[in-house]
Amino acid sequence: MKSPTTLLLWYALSGLLFALSSACTGSIGGGAGAPPGANGSSGASGTGAMVGTSRGGTGATSNGTCGPSTAPRIWRLSDEQFVNAVSDLLPGVTVPAVTTPGRVKGEFVNMADAFPVTGALASDVRSSAKAVAAAVVKDVPGLLKCQPGQPDMACVGAFIDRFVPRAFRRPIDNTERDGLLAVYGVGAQTTPADGVRLVLEAVLQSPSFLYRSELGAAIAANQPTALTPYELATALSFLVLDSTPDDELFSVAQDGSITQPAVFTREADRLLQTPRARTNLSSIFLKWLGLGGGVITELPAATYPEYDDALRQSMLEESTRFVTALVTQGGTLRDLMTSRATFVDSRLAAIYGVPYPAGSAGFIPTTLPPERSGILTQAAVVTSKSRGHQIVIRGKFVRRDLFCQNIPSPPPTVNIMQFDGSGLTERQQSAKRTADAVCGSCHSRMDPIGISFEKFDAIAHYRPTAADGTAVDSAGQLMGTDVDGPIGSPNELANRLGQSAMARACVSQSMLSYALGRDLADADRCEQDRVAAQVQALGGHLEDLIDAIVRSPVFGYRTGGQ
Repeated sequence: MKSPTTLLLWYALSGLLFALSSACTGSIGGGAGAPPGANGSSGASGTGAMVGTSRGGTGATSNGTCGPSTAPRIWRLSDEQFVNAVSDLLPGVTVPAVTTPGRVKGEFVNMADAFPVTGALASDVRSSAKAVAAAVVKDVPGLLKCQPGQPDMACVGAFIDRFVPRAFRRPIDNTERDGLLAVYGVGAQTTPADGVRLVLEAVLQSPSFLYRSELGAAIAANQPTALTPYELATALSFLVLDSTPDDELFSVAQDGSITQPAVFTREADRLLQTPRARTNLSSIFLKWLGLGGGVITELPAATYPEYDDALRQSMLEESTRFVTALVTQGGTLRDLMTSRATFVDSRLAAIYGVPYPAGSAGFIPTTLPPERSGILTQAAVVTSKSRGHQIVIRGKFVRRDLFCQNIPSPPPTVNIMQFDGSGLTERQQSAKRTADAVCGSCHSRMDPIGISFEKFDAIAHYRPTAADGTAVDSAGQLMGTDVDGPIGSPNELANRLGQSAMARACVSQSMLSYALGRDLADADRCEQDRVAAQVQALGGHLEDLIDAIVRSPVFGYRTGGQ
């Protein structure tokens, strides 16, 4: 248990760090009155790093037609980013997960303001930080790397100078350094390891670690301001790697050169080509498809006895390998929808009806049979959209997530159970929903899409005939899009999606919203259209989406002043 002196110093330091680093106005880390990239690397020039495309384009600048519209802000690290950042700062340590109340693991949400800090989250962070610190100080010499004969306080000061700026993603000032040394001194009264442990706990719970700033330089209100070099490096790293900047990126933030277009282009290209970036980009696309948290649909065991945790994992693994291959090999949205090349293990091979040669082990590449193509017929997507009324859920997914068309929730006065109807088929229940005066306006947009999946059961078996031997009727209709027409299968739907400019624009809209951490406004339409057009001009590759976004003026500038 901490002594009263330790507690007083602890809370004093916490308050000091909060005041220095979590306010939405003023400076962060550069001393009184200095901009957040002070110490020789201010981004106050306003030049930014907006350089168009990596393939010779000339994207708009902050003074062009497409202007930045995100306000200066403080953005808390997500639960996953907290774990990733701690793991990168302290390699080899196991980092206990933290959970924001109300969050669903792997959801396609990256909103800066969606999940405020609660007591439960603060407790999670504290427990994780304490566990990490306790594990790390088991090897204090390896952590501190003291020089022979170096006094303890000087050695700890050198560690603080190395470690804390990387953790805070910016320089620290003398006040912060002295405060951390004071914390060490109190803990070291017990043992030096206790002193280091308290320093680590303080840093990993500091707002300067838990939040990233996007304040830019202090200029006139409602005028664009470039992110500072440290803020720009942090924004790039957390989008592309989902973690803190690596050594090379941090070094160009330290010398301020990241604001030079050539340097920013070099760093963006370097990061986007790393295996870690491609894994992260694949994860973002899986979140967009609703698979970020795995396949979680519950199904009756009596009907689907083979559906267990192992099969769920196989389903997710297939889609992960499929999307990763597309991102790595220059795949397009059309490929995502129509490619018949995938990966299966023995269990998925049985579901899909494809060969799995004797002697094979694990996942092998294969070609899907003609009734299947792309992500829409993969077991992970089919099963994840099989809860409740399959027709509704599958149709809503296509309408909302692939065409970005809003489908409101049912009015609270409507009894949705009235459409269940004992003995009615899914199509008959759908007919009742679409004919209803209140519900029909939405269900007429969803159900005719969902019907086209009717030959696939809840775990993606292809069932062209019903149990009574009659042919399954999967004749549906796509309406209200730029590729309208009859659709009798997911294959036909996939072909239309692969040709749809609306679908391409929807993907750009979704990814831009995710990257900016907020819902897009009308003022963002120009930039959304520019990103979509740029990606299409480059060939429509999935990886070009993120590439185009990081080079956009909305990524490196904020508007509103401080």
